[in-house]
Amino acid sequence: MNYSIIQKSQLESMKRLDAEYYQSEFLLVNQTLRKSSIELFQLKDLISRPVVTGSTPKKRDCKEDGTDIKFIKTDVLRDGEIIFDSADCLPVDASRRLSEPRDGDLLVTIIGATHKIVGRAARIFKDDPKMNINQNIALIRPADSVLPGYLETFVRSKFGRLELWQQSRQTEQVNLNCREVENIWVAVPPIPSQEKIERLVIQSRGQKLLSIKLYKQAENLLLEGLGLKDFEIEDDLSFVASLSDVKSVGRIDAEYFQPKYKEIFKKLSSNDNLCSQFDIIKSRNFSYTEEGEYGVIKTKQLGKRFMNFEVDSKTDGEIIKRDKLPLIEDKDVIFASMGVGSLGKTNIFYDFESEKHNFTIDLTLRIFRAKKGGKIQPEMLCVWLNSYVGQELIYKYVVGTSGIISIYENYLQDFPIPFLQKSTQRKIADLVKKSHQARKKARELLEEAKRKVEEMIERGGERR
Repeated sequence: MNYSIIQKSQLESMKRLDAEYYQSEFLLVNQTLRKSSIELFQLKDLISRPVVTGSTPKKRDCKEDGTDIKFIKTDVLRDGEIIFDSADCLPVDASRRLSEPRDGDLLVTIIGATHKIVGRAARIFKDDPKMNINQNIALIRPADSVLPGYLETFVRSKFGRLELWQQSRQTEQVNLNCREVENIWVAVPPIPSQEKIERLVIQSRGQKLLSIKLYKQAENLLLEGLGLKDFEIEDDLSFVASLSDVKSVGRIDAEYFQPKYKEIFKKLSSNDNLCSQFDIIKSRNFSYTEEGEYGVIKTKQLGKRFMNFEVDSKTDGEIIKRDKLPLIEDKDVIFASMGVGSLGKTNIFYDFESEKHNFTIDLTLRIFRAKKGGKIQPEMLCVWLNSYVGQELIYKYVVGTSGIISIYENYLQDFPIPFLQKSTQRKIADLVKKSHQARKKARELLEEAKRKVEEMIERGGERR
């Protein structure tokens, strides 16, 4: 049994009676901060204006004319980064100026189903897209006395994260308000020490941008090789399909017969199909365990280019063995086979990317695993499926209603993969791998910054 003994005077000064507030890990963090020689300030004394949250407008139908901005929610705010590619859009006229982030601001999740969701933090950079936030995100605008990269790193450290968890309350969800965010204590070293952390955060940002640039180069190389660069895809408002075609494919939905698909096929000089090049591996129903050693990749873990390894669900070896669940292997291509807004997302997995877990997949995903001797590189498949042309073809084969859509196995078996020369495929594969390596380096730099902040505080010695 874990317990803490608290003096009545402490209860009165804290104005909290809930036992969760006084968990031993929280008290230890508070004690370490107060023993450190590094000067302490409450966050409210380090900001240029009060902490605010955003909101969700009742009407937010996006115009899709280039004026929409990004709408940031907890699902895309991760530890040290915002996944803009997966963010919803927001019409610019529905944006509240008070909660519009700007360069140097810090975003923090303050409401979530579990503690793991609360306390994620990422700073905003000048070249980030325009955005606004919902009510589950807090916006912190640092004053000149603290560098934004250092403040972000402190909040992401065990000290900042546990302080936020201590301030939070467990109702239907874990939550805290803006004033409670302002209550956390921040260890603020001299500016030269902050600058060392700031440099690591900026270097991490550079590696992220390099990663995106390399992946885009791979995609451009593929589309140029296929003669599809700048290929315009348009929907026809009306067209005719023959009865024989309808009977041969067993489909009567108009989308399947859109002329744009014929135009794409004409552009492909040659193609093969998944069946001859890749095994398609699926999962099955299984139970989760909170402390399982195997991470479960779900649709929400797939991004436009990269997989997110912060899994919320786990399972254990006995379940893996009993239910014959597939384990993700090096260069497996992970594909989302169902879900509105998610179907078609494709990522490749490299075994150097995550050292914390082995991973399996849930029912919404499929694994494309290259057969021995196949002539299509896994990276080529991944980039092709993720390209705007590949995404258009995927939706040719979609079945279901607007609520639940999916793509059947037989369509995946026959899905066309264009063929490029081996030398071109090798260049694409090299760019994709370097892109993932740069992304890994970016994460490592953020972890290094966090570790340095924690060590700095722990080595701070006795307080003045």
